[in-house]
Amino acid sequence: MPRSIQYTYTPLARALKMIAIAPFMVMSSQGLATPITSDRTIDSSSPVDSYEVSAGAILTANGANTYAITALDSKVYLNGSFVTATGTFGVTLTASEATIVGGSVSSTETGLRLVSGGSTAASATVSGSTIKGGVLGALIGEGNSLTLLNGT
Repeated sequence: MPRSIQYTYTPLARALKMIAIAPFMVMSSQGLATPITSDRTIDSSSPVDSYEVSAGAILTANGANTYAITALDSKVYLNGSFVTATGTFGVTLTASEATIVGGSVSSTETGLRLVSGGSTAASATVSGSTIKGGVLGALIGEGNSLTLLNGT
């Protein structure tokens, strides 16, 4: 008959285990995203980073290269900019607005995601740009709007 042995970790063993995995926990795209809570403009001289825009802030990217951008109740303007995301959405708009002109948004998952926030819809206007994803180019939730002009 098989025996079952139950092991318990000491507090020191638990602490050492957490120290070993802690760096991987903060390396997610959300963990490394730069928070934007007031209006900010970035350009080609800005470091490539992920951005989390909230609190009604406006992120304007002029010729910038970025990783994933998420916006909650905010606005995003991408002018000749390139968003490249891996393992997450390229641009996620939750109850937010975006205008994307002359650039591209790409992701290994979904390029552009529009999500309602309660009764507030998300919207995006994409002009002369490319939106692409490994799974979907765009994912548009109910009540949200995407306008495509001269793009792919």
